[in-house]
Amino acid sequence: MKKKLINFMISATFTLVLFCGRVEAGEAISPDRALRFGTQYHQLTYPQSIGNAGSGFGFHGAYEFVVRKRFRVDITLSYRWFPGGVALNQLGYGLLLRHYLIGDPQEAAGWHPYVGYGNQLQISTIEGRPGTASSHVTAFIGGSDFYVGKQRAYIEGGFNISYGSFFDNAATIVLSRYEVSTGIIFDW
Repeated sequence: MKKKLINFMISATFTLVLFCGRVEAGEAISPDRALRFGTQYHQLTYPQSIGNAGSGFGFHGAYEFVVRKRFRVDITLSYRWFPGGVALNQLGYGLLLRHYLIGDPQEAAGWHPYVGYGNQLQISTIEGRPGTASSHVTAFIGGSDFYVGKQRAYIEGGFNISYGSFFDNAATIVLSRYEVSTGIIFDW
């Protein structure tokens, strides 16, 4: 069942990307892809569940498809590290839908606020614990794109709901977190 659901989600996403973003004759063609690279700060909501201090940092990347002027689909990849106490490492990947509230961020300078939501699969390793934990992450974000000179950049904050478990143990660990990210965007 999970495999069929994942295949459906991937097929639906690529169908949206291929068919919903077509340009009519006579319209100016603007960049329809982008790469986002940035850094992140994270705060676990319940670090006691794993014996960690709770604060961490990470790196984030996304391949962004322009579906409509105010709608984007991102394929995301991120790495997070939570040092202190029992160290926690996480690798996450998934899809994020981003809706711009004011105009097309590629057409005009200024601030372009957005809201987003998405899903990630997250693989976690905990120091001193053999094996890996897997978890599903539901992400809710808000932020804005802006320009620094001619370079587009972003700043965003979000909340991620996540509960993980090890394959050899039925106990659930709470991995939900708040995050703040900033970075740059390369359009083409």
